[in-house]
Amino acid sequence: MPVRTVASWNTLIVAYKGACLERSSLGAFVSMDHEGFQPNKITFVGVIDACAQGKILDFGRLAHEEVCFAGLEFDVPIGTALIKMYGKCGNINQAMALFRKMPLKNTITWNTAITIHAEDGNLDEAQALELSRRMHLHGILPDDTAVTTLLSACSHSGLLDESFRLFGSMRPDFGVDPRIEHYVCVIDLLGRTGQLLEAEVLMSSDHFARLGLEANECAWTAFLGACRDFGDVSRGATAAKEAFVSDPENSGPYMLLSDVCVNSG
Repeated sequence: MPVRTVASWNTLIVAYKGACLERSSLGAFVSMDHEGFQPNKITFVGVIDACAQGKILDFGRLAHEEVCFAGLEFDVPIGTALIKMYGKCGNINQAMALFRKMPLKNTITWNTAITIHAEDGNLDEAQALELSRRMHLHGILPDDTAVTTLLSACSHSGLLDESFRLFGSMRPDFGVDPRIEHYVCVIDLLGRTGQLLEAEVLMSSDHFARLGLEANECAWTAFLGACRDFGDVSRGATAAKEAFVSDPENSGPYMLLSDVCVNSG
C-alpha cells in the first residue's frame, strides 16, 4: 500500500483482532508507531481490546502508559477498554481502581465492571450484585449481557429471591426481554436449590412456546446437572434425551445421566 494513514492502520489492527490474531494486531500497532503515525482513540481501543482478548497484560500496561501520555486515560471508551483488559487479564484490583477514578461512566463501563467481577476466577458475585445496585442508583440500567451475568452470579450464590426479583425486573424496569440465556440461569438456580419440579415446569414446551422460545441444550444440561446432584433418575433421563435431541453430536448429557444413576444408588 503506497500511502498509509492512521485510518488504514486502525483497520489493520481491528481486522487482526477480529481474526483472533492478537499478536499481529499489536505488531501492527508497533509498526504504525515506527512509521511515525500518532495513534488516535480508535487505535487505542483496538489495541487494548486485542490485549484483553489475548490476555496480554504486559503489552496492555504499555498501551495504558501511552494512553496516559496522550491524556486519554479517562476517555470513556478507552477507560472502559482498559477496565475490561485488566479484568480479563486477572488484575481485577487494577481494573476497579481505574473504574473508581473515572469521572464519567456510561452503561458499557458499568456493565463491564459487573461482568469482570462475575467472570473472575473467584466468582465475586456479591460485589457484582452490589455494583448493579450502585449502577441503578446512578440512573443507568443494565443491558442484556449484564442481566445474564447477574443472574449467573445469583445462581452461583444460591440467591433465589434476588434472582427472581432481578428476573421479574428485566422487562418493566430495564427494558430487556427475557431470552433463553436468562431462563437457563434461573433453571440452574432452581436446580441448585433442589426445586426440580419448579425447574421442570419452567422448561415445559408450552411455557417456552408462549414466549416464542425453545429450551436448548444448555437449558436441558443445566437441569440434568441438578438431577444428578439430587439423584432424580426419571427427570434426568428426560433431560438427557431432550439435550441429545438439541445437540446430537454432544455425548456429555449421557455421561451426566450415568452420574445421575450412580448418585441415586
